Amino acid sequence: MATYWMILVNPHGYTVDQVAGLVLHDLDANGDGLVSESELIQELFRKWDSNNDLKVSHEEFVHHWVNTYHDHPDTTNTFFHNLDTDHDRFLTMTDIISHLPELDQNHDNHVTLSEFNAFLHMTVFDG
Repeated sequence: MATYWMILVNPHGYTVDQVAGLVLHDLDANGDGLVSESELIQELFRKWDSNNDLKVSHEEFVHHWVNTYHDHPDTTNTFFHNLDTDHDRFLTMTDIISHLPELDQNHDNHVTLSEFNAFLHMTVFDG
């Protein structure tokens, strides 16, 4: 599965682990190596909601993900559609909060690299 990601999906050759690390680093506002649930929500909307309407559109998400993490748009679309629980083409706080139990597997109010990596695999490849 990682070979598919590296060769066909991510033109820069980043593995799922590397992309997960880049995303978490991007969302880790205090630099402690963990992303709290509040950091996840605040940083996602602060960095990705370019028009400040309190929702991340499909276009905003794809633009940020592809340009920042150098992923193929097809992979990015799959991830977005699996995050968008009500399929309205926007990620809202409701969408993100609904995924917190899957993201924070040990329920310590922080998302680790291991947890995010597992979530990324689940939502992109198994979603």
